[in-house]
Amino acid sequence: MNFEPQKFFIGIIDLFSILLPGAVIAYLAKQSGIVATMIPVEIGPGAEGWLAFFFASYLIGHLVFLAGAKPDDWVYDPLAKNGTYLGQINRLKDGKGLSAPALRWTADKLFQAADERALMQVLRIKAMALARLADPDAVNAFQWSKALLSKYHPAGLAAVERFEADSKFFRSFAIALLLLAVILTAMCRLWPAVLCALLLLPVLWRYVNQRKKAIQQAYRFVISLGELNGTGSDKPFARPADAPTHAGGAVYRTGNNTIEYLIIQAERVRSEWVLPKGHIEPGEEPRATAVREVREETGHWARVRAAVGTYRLGESDTAPLTRFYVMECLEFEAINPVAFLAQDRRGQQWMVLDAAVAQLTHPESGTVLRDADAVRQRLPAKKEPAG
Repeated sequence: MNFEPQKFFIGIIDLFSILLPGAVIAYLAKQSGIVATMIPVEIGPGAEGWLAFFFASYLIGHLVFLAGAKPDDWVYDPLAKNGTYLGQINRLKDGKGLSAPALRWTADKLFQAADERALMQVLRIKAMALARLADPDAVNAFQWSKALLSKYHPAGLAAVERFEADSKFFRSFAIALLLLAVILTAMCRLWPAVLCALLLLPVLWRYVNQRKKAIQQAYRFVISLGELNGTGSDKPFARPADAPTHAGGAVYRTGNNTIEYLIIQAERVRSEWVLPKGHIEPGEEPRATAVREVREETGHWARVRAAVGTYRLGESDTAPLTRFYVMECLEFEAINPVAFLAQDRRGQQWMVLDAAVAQLTHPESGTVLRDADAVRQRLPAKKEPAG
């Protein structure tokens, strides 16, 4: 039988993730008398006492390990799903508002732009690989990546599981510190309790960082495998003939009881004025495309309020089909127009409806904008999530 150092290391870390927090808590609980029934035999030089202590430590450690799954719901998921760039897109496509600035700031410090691009790339590869399934979203991107690596790159999977093992250790450590703070407070040992509470923040940070590394490592391996096997982002993605290939938004803002719409310069011909829109990536919802393209092309965050319709922007039968949405601009005061244009971005203008329609170069865009305004006027006063 071959000795595999990676798996041995992972096993040791997993054992310590259970045994070490359990041992510390069991010892303090025994000393304080809070959970004396957990260890019925006094700890001493005899084997019986140490065996009882080991059993209690292992039992408590397992309970801590199971409780440690909650930080995924309380810490990592809120940051990854609600604080990141992709998280904002998913919120806004459903008609929700932007996440709290503090949450977005924290996520920005933890998750880099490269992390977001890697996830989007994996989602495209996954969408192409699972296109025949009725529900390709039944398995999330990370679990799918691990399943793929288990078959095609076991060494890569071992590297991912090593980061996972580290994150589980710090996850259990965080729960242990929380319980220790409670026990020490009950023992009236306030300074050690405060120290445990202070240590909780860096331990949680380390847990999130190691979990992020596990996920990003899995994504990078899958992207590399996809490019080597010819299933990367350049592979054609089959769509129904009547499915939209592009999505965009009729973005509006309200100021001084006036509705203004956003128009931008065309990418190739800067003398032309158009509505923000872009190509729907494989596996991407049109609503998400609209939010992403508005952000990328204008610098603004806008949420989807309602669908307008699908339009063929051009006289040719091969002109792209574009799904448009009425979108409410949420952040335009924070954008520095000078800095934005300095990044070689396109010019943009906010105009009332008639002026915007007159400024748009192509009549089809004017039709979209007028239809969007009619949809906007029928929206309820309360801003419900878009369907």
